[in-house]
Amino acid sequence: MNMVGLSLILVMLSAHYMFLLEEVRMIVKELDCLPLAVDQAAAYVAARQLDIVRYLPRYKQRFMGVMGEKPRGKRNYKASVITTWEISFAAVQQENPQAAELLTTCSFLNNEDIWEDILLKGMGLQDDGQYFSNITRPHADYVTTRRSN
Repeated sequence: MNMVGLSLILVMLSAHYMFLLEEVRMIVKELDCLPLAVDQAAAYVAARQLDIVRYLPRYKQRFMGVMGEKPRGKRNYKASVITTWEISFAAVQQENPQAAELLTTCSFLNNEDIWEDILLKGMGLQDDGQYFSNITRPHADYVTTRRSN
């Protein structure tokens, strides 16, 4: 490859990189620069191997739905955090409804030391050592994908 061709490739790569960087900036700004919302969005994009330019339209569409709903309870989460969570949770529901059901059940429990045997017995299941790992893997991927990168 000659120098002109190499220079052209570098210019094109640089332009594409700048375009992606601007897209990321717009997403972060739209998420109110909240680390939890940004982390959830990044994990979703990585786990779904989604083209980054497709995330913001998806987010804005779901955000309008969140703004139309009034969550119950005393929690005061920002709409951007709720929206990024709901986008990821909808993906888990689609990929593995059992995992979504388990997450919903666990949301009513203390966030520490949830005893798996209680859940298994309540569902009438025997512990084969695989049940929870099989149904929680999709959600774990959304959480750990971002943290491992």
